[in-house]
Amino acid sequence: MKAEAAPASTPRRLGILAAVAGACFVSAWMGQLLGFPEAGAAPLWPAAGISFALVLLLGTRVWPGVFTGLLAAALTGATAMEAGQGANLLVSLTVAIGGALEPLVGAWLLRRLVVSIHFFERSRDVFRFVCVVLLMCMAGCTFEAAGVSLAHAAGGETFRWVWVTSWLAHVTGTLVAAPLVISSRHATGQRWTPARCAELLGLSALTVLTTVFLFGGWWVVRRIIPSMPYLVIPLLLWAVFRFGLREAAASIAFVAVFAVVATVRGVGPFVAGTPSESLLLLQVYIGICAMTGITMATAVAERRRSAAQLQELNETLEQRVIERTADLAAANKDLRVQVNERKRAEAELEIERDHLASVINGSPAIICGIAPTGAITFVNPAAMAVTGRQADELVGQNWWGFFYPGERYLPFTEFVRDFEQGEMQDYEMPYRRPDGHVRTLSWSSLARRGTGGEIEEIIAFGNDITERKAAEEALQRAHAELNEVFNAAVPLCVINTNYAFSRVNEAFCVFFGTNRDEVLGYACHELWPGECCKGPDCCVRQVLQGAEHAERELEVVSDDDGVLSCLVTAVPFRGAHGQLLGVIESFADISERKRFEQERSKILRRLEQSNRELEDFAFVASHDLQEPLRKVMMFGHRLKETLGQTLDERSMDYLDRMQNAAMRMRTLIQNLLAYSRVTSQAKPFEPVDLNAVVTEVLSDLESRILETGGAVEVET
Repeated sequence: MKAEAAPASTPRRLGILAAVAGACFVSAWMGQLLGFPEAGAAPLWPAAGISFALVLLLGTRVWPGVFTGLLAAALTGATAMEAGQGANLLVSLTVAIGGALEPLVGAWLLRRLVVSIHFFERSRDVFRFVCVVLLMCMAGCTFEAAGVSLAHAAGGETFRWVWVTSWLAHVTGTLVAAPLVISSRHATGQRWTPARCAELLGLSALTVLTTVFLFGGWWVVRRIIPSMPYLVIPLLLWAVFRFGLREAAASIAFVAVFAVVATVRGVGPFVAGTPSESLLLLQVYIGICAMTGITMATAVAERRRSAAQLQELNETLEQRVIERTADLAAANKDLRVQVNERKRAEAELEIERDHLASVINGSPAIICGIAPTGAITFVNPAAMAVTGRQADELVGQNWWGFFYPGERYLPFTEFVRDFEQGEMQDYEMPYRRPDGHVRTLSWSSLARRGTGGEIEEIIAFGNDITERKAAEEALQRAHAELNEVFNAAVPLCVINTNYAFSRVNEAFCVFFGTNRDEVLGYACHELWPGECCKGPDCCVRQVLQGAEHAERELEVVSDDDGVLSCLVTAVPFRGAHGQLLGVIESFADISERKRFEQERSKILRRLEQSNRELEDFAFVASHDLQEPLRKVMMFGHRLKETLGQTLDERSMDYLDRMQNAAMRMRTLIQNLLAYSRVTSQAKPFEPVDLNAVVTEVLSDLESRILETGGAVEVET
């Protein structure tokens, strides 16, 4: 059942109430036109159906409009009971009150009997609708009959007659008008094709012609075939089966109105001996047609809806079958994919297990598993190599009791606590081998936990760092020795690639009269201002540009304002991988050496001067000695030429010896002159005949040998 609409704005609500009042007034006026003046009643009261349909569609808040429209119709003499008698206020009020109460009672009853807002979708809802119509019309008819009886002081017979005729009029009016209004509100959902429109026009024309024929007062219909008026029922069924409730209700309304008009005019098959009989026959006919049309239309609509629902269910089922088939195919495909993925994952897992086994077995570190009870679950070859035991000798033993039996001191307690938590990293502990050798092992542990967070296994990693510890100790000793060397008496400094001091020794600070705080982090040109750090001969710049060695002399002003000469030597400072980290510079005080070099230069200059003087003297002496010697040689030659024929052999021998001695003397003078020039012009080495030299020496020393009685022995 449809709930009442939300309250509208005041102008809109007033407009709705005015429209409802007008509809009720017009429908009541139509009921007066369709009434029997002689019987004082109307066979059809459409105002009851119109008001009931409006209350159902618009809600119970429109009852003031219903009351107003019916009251206006009653005051103007529009009610059938008052036709020809004049309306009075009491009758008008009772008619208006009963007419307004009637749809309210019907709406209240429908809310409890019909759940759906569509009243003509199920056959049982039609039955309930008819029952509600029969009950609600009693309320309105009771008020109307009571008002008429009180106004005219009539007895019970009048009350019963007015109540029965009014109740039948309200029932037929409701059955005819209410379905027409309600069905017009809801769309049928059918497509209006040209053929369908043509069929509706044909049905309408045939219905009009049949109704005119049946109720036109033809003698054949009235005398020969009394039941001929019910021939309209096949036409109603046509409308029901081919179209729907709306078209069937419209056909019923047309037939009912035409039948009432014809009967009131005294023609048609329902004209009886008295108006009351005609009224009852006409009302029964209209009720049968309305009930038949409404029931059949509802049954057909329900069947169509069931067929549509069945078709929709079939389509839905087919779609679901298709979807489920597709889902099943997709599930099968996914299952195959999952199976393949699982196989691939298992293969990868097997490969990873092989890799893990290879890593564990090939690792130089000790790897072993420890159960929560402390028992060893597995070991790798490195563990067997370090312990000197086989795997079957280690697996199952207590890890603590095997590696560290009886340990109770504090570091071991912390070791056990961190180890069992699986949070230990690089914990160094000594281990004594069965042969007595002590090795240093660095232990780490990793806890393998279950889904609940409990520790299922501890993986222990041990590295034998005995050699590394020895190397570290050697490295520490080397660092200590390097520090001793760096802190030696030689001034040393380290300059990084940004030309800033990174390290200096004490000798450096003493040499330059500074301290580390004034040097470290500062650029070298701040300590040695000037052009010495800016030119191309800067040792730091040369090494940073790629030179392996650089030297230069530097003059430093000492604390006593003296000038010290130092020799700066720079070499590269490289890292472990050969990268250039900076420059190492050493400083040597060469002031004494510079002083000695200056004195040596002075001596060398004096020696050069002396050599030049000696050379000049030797040149002069040799020149002066050569002149007399040339005279002796010249006169000896002339003497030999002049007296050579007259001199005996002994005299000629003395003359030759004199000339030879003069020649040797000349050679000696020339050699002395060449020797004096040895510093300015070097002579190349050449081979010398020693036998000739010996012969000349013996010739020169012949007289001396004879005087002394000596002897000279020459060995070859």
